[in-house]
Parts: sequence; structure tokens; C-alpha cells
Amino acid sequence: MENGFATHYYHARVKECGVCAFKKQCCGNKRRQSLTFSVYRHYHQRMQQRIESKEGKRMKRRRMATVEPVFGSLLNYYGMKRSNAKGKQAAHKMMLMAACAYNLQKLITCFNHPRAKAQVLPLGQELALYFILLYVVQQPRALLQLNRVCKRINFFIPISV
Repeated sequence: MENGFATHYYHARVKECGVCAFKKQCCGNKRRQSLTFSVYRHYHQRMQQRIESKEGKRMKRRRMATVEPVFGSLLNYYGMKRSNAKGKQAAHKMMLMAACAYNLQKLITCFNHPRAKAQVLPLGQELALYFILLYVVQQPRALLQLNRVCKRINFFIPISV
């Protein structure tokens, strides 16, 4: 075991390494050469070939454009680096609330309101709800407070306690 991973060690004398394919990778002293391989080397090589293929590069670009920005936003702006919830279900609820807040932000920014003074009030309510959801993501026990605030702005959120 090396660094927590299963490894295979190979030691040989310099005379035995004459025409070896791995001679360039060897390190050690002059009398003895040694190689260290991961037990899962074949799987790593197969994975590397799949990533370097045309389909792998296309999938990597697609992932970088769709999935990674969402996780980056959740980690950096929504406080999801750590979860102070106890248990998987509570952590799952926090993640769902963060995803709801993220989606609500996207809806607010992408929603095409005509630019008129009469439209300022509804947009303000949506922004208020957005910030309330951000607060709930950071404070999971504030769900009841969220329901009270939403009643004030005439926005209904069904909750189950």
C-alpha cells in the first residue's frame, strides 16, 4: 500500500533491464532498479484512452459547460462547502434548497419582464423570496419563518413539519 492505494513493486538488477520497455521509467541506485505500479494500472490506462478519444473530449466540454458552473456556484456563493446538517436526509434537504435557490436566481435573471415602472414591485418580491431562500439554505431551521414571510408577500410555499 502506498498513499492508501494498492501497488505492485518490481525490483531487478541493472543487467536484467537491458531491453526492457519500462527502462526509462525506472528509478533507484545503479545496482538495482525498481518499478512501482498501481494494481489498477490497466483501468487507469483505459480511462485515459476514453478521455482522450473524440467522444470523451466532447463529453468533457459538455460537462465543463453545464455541470461544473452549477457546482462552483453552489460551493462558492451558496455556502455548500460544508453541511452542518445531521444525517444524509438533512444534508439532502439542504442541497435541494440550495438548488432551488440557484434555479430561482436563474429564473429571475432570465425572466423577460418588460422594462416598465409598473414591473418593479413584482420583481422586488421575487428578489425578496430569493434572499429568503438563501437564508433558509444557510439556516435549515428557518423554514417556518420562511412560511410566515411568504404569507406577507402573498407567496405560498407548502411545507410539511
